[in-house]
Amino acid sequence: MRSVMDVREACARLPALAEARESAAAWRQTVERTGRRLTLGAWAVCLGFTLLGAWFAVGQWALYRLAQEAEARLLAK
Repeated sequence: MRSVMDVREACARLPALAEARESAAAWRQTVERTGRRLTLGAWAVCLGFTLLGAWFAVGQWALYRLAQEAEARLLAK
């Protein structure tokens, strides 16, 4: 009789197990979707900082060239 009760209890738990699997699958999809968004966001931030750094470097190079030209004009006088 003990095994019959175990089977009945196991059958009674199957709907709860199915619900738990569905819940876990939904949670996993949410986590994966959030991970993709964060990854895209991180790439966007990195690209933004890279472009900002390049813009700063070009500005520094331009200032350096202007300073060289101004120094050459002063020395020419």
